[in-house]
Amino acid sequence: MKTNKEFDHEGFNKRLTAYHAKGQFLAAYRWLRGLADLRNNDAEILFPLSRICIIINKPEEAYKWAEMAWKSGEKTAWNLRYYMEAVVGVGKYRQAIDVFDAFVSKNDDINAPGLNDARLDKAFAYAGLEMHKDAIRTAQEHIAGRRKGSFSFYSLKEAKTLIRDSEIAIREEEMYGKTQKSDDNEGWMTLSVGKRIERKVNELYAADDFGALYKILKPIVKKYPNEYFFTIHLSYSCVELDLFDEALVAAKAAYAIEPTDPLSLSQLIEALYCHKDYEQAVERARELQRRGEFDIAYCRHGEGVMWARELLAQASFYCAASLLRLGRIEEARKEIAIHENYRNHGVKMTITHDAFLNVKNEIYLKSK
Repeated sequence: MKTNKEFDHEGFNKRLTAYHAKGQFLAAYRWLRGLADLRNNDAEILFPLSRICIIINKPEEAYKWAEMAWKSGEKTAWNLRYYMEAVVGVGKYRQAIDVFDAFVSKNDDINAPGLNDARLDKAFAYAGLEMHKDAIRTAQEHIAGRRKGSFSFYSLKEAKTLIRDSEIAIREEEMYGKTQKSDDNEGWMTLSVGKRIERKVNELYAADDFGALYKILKPIVKKYPNEYFFTIHLSYSCVELDLFDEALVAAKAAYAIEPTDPLSLSQLIEALYCHKDYEQAVERARELQRRGEFDIAYCRHGEGVMWARELLAQASFYCAASLLRLGRIEEARKEIAIHENYRNHGVKMTITHDAFLNVKNEIYLKSK
């Protein structure tokens, strides 16, 4: 094994840079893990390893390496930046803020390289604690630092998005009251982790890779039970994989957490139908229909009129199909006509045209 004096720092940095440039993060992870085993508690290796773990969505492992590196390595602004990112990534917001403040109190150079990114991490920590005014102020300080020439790994858009999200959160608190989240963020995921997972989920949806989506979401939902949005997507992936028992369990869990979100109710309707709970599917579909287009579109969770129509079109389809299975043909005819009307007016559909025709034809054959 090489000693510290024999360590090729220049070669290490070149190889690490090459991995980043090529996007070979798993290869970088394996390489750095091997070096970490050989060179125990070497912050020069452990901080980059922590960063790679964040990129490949291993936040707990990232925190472990960053904690080891921070304890054993030099307390520089760059190392603070790596450490802050890992600490915020596992929801230890108070710890992140305290470490940043302690570092700044002992260092005169407020423009040290890396410190400005650590400042934005502090803003993310404030946002995680729902201290949104502090988050906005700190993010604005980060932006001011950028204007003075401070280099940043973060994009300006990320800082501005944090400010925008915090401003929205302040308005929502004024309208609906503050949500209850503990300082240790138990059951919730951090903003940065949530964004990375959401990007991956969107990629898998685009590829129709529901097997991979299921494998990713299963442990995430277990670790973050309050993040019902991902529980909804877990239910959907289960439906696509014909795991109907599991789909219904997940849909019920999401609906129990946030019954006011039309999307959670919509997914529950689909899961009930696939589970052959037709009476319940009809009941829930009509519950969504009673809310009406305007309420669905512009409620707290709403995403506009076209989104509302998409959910209502899906509800009418599963209501029609359930009524068909229950032998209530006349009611089924009315519901499938409502669905067809949405379809004819260009509403985006998750229901395939073949599935629609199969139900429609069966209804009309049985109505003769």
